[in-house]
Amino acid sequence: MTCFLPDWLRIGKNNSWIAEAYDPRFTKDSFLECKEGIPELTYRLCLHGNWSLGSAFWFQDVCFIQQVDGGDEWLTIKGNTAFESVSAAGIYRQSPDEWAHWLADVYAGPIEACLKLDYRGHASEPSVALMKDLVKQAPAFGEVYWKRYLEG
Repeated sequence: MTCFLPDWLRIGKNNSWIAEAYDPRFTKDSFLECKEGIPELTYRLCLHGNWSLGSAFWFQDVCFIQQVDGGDEWLTIKGNTAFESVSAAGIYRQSPDEWAHWLADVYAGPIEACLKLDYRGHASEPSVALMKDLVKQAPAFGEVYWKRYLEG
């Protein structure tokens, strides 16, 4: 478990929408680490859909918490600082490459830039290219995930 979990839980509970989560309640059990990295994170945020209010996914030091029951509005937190509300699936549907670029810049950028919503240009071109490759693996991750799920 990440050392940021207590901060993420506090930030989520202080969010007026997330605080209303009741089915299920927003607790430390709401958080799922995306152990398969960016492909899993992208699958869960952009391709799976219909997450309950308070569902939370994280990879490394970035966490996304669903702010709308069944929606696509994710409170975005880097380290211990909330800085954005992002419609992940909406960005991905418009352009998987744009989603990859946004992710690369968020992971690479300092928190001060994130707070100013000034992410663009923080990731190197090789980092953006790698992120695009990882994002493209999300549908395949979903197929493997469901196969494992159905096989028990």
